[in-house]
Amino acid sequence: MDTAEKRKRFFDIVLWIGVFLVLIFAIGILYAIPIFTFAYMRAKKEGWVLSLSSAAGLMAAVYLAFVVGMQTYLYEGVFIPMIRDWMQQ
Repeated sequence: MDTAEKRKRFFDIVLWIGVFLVLIFAIGILYAIPIFTFAYMRAKKEGWVLSLSSAAGLMAAVYLAFVVGMQTYLYEGVFIPMIRDWMQQ
């Protein structure tokens, strides 16, 4: 693998990490995980069923481990509380 290919892969990884962090900030961990997982797997040419089931499985695992198992709240992001407040008005 040459230097240009290594550089391209590095920036690809940094971009995906940046997208994941922005998703976490915007919509919270619980919703960012399945969206990111699905988008990443589809971008890497995985099938629809595998992408959707992996995203759903990861979301369920995180929810069961943290919300149900440890009875803790996960970060909800900036927009989820705003949407919740808007819908309650």
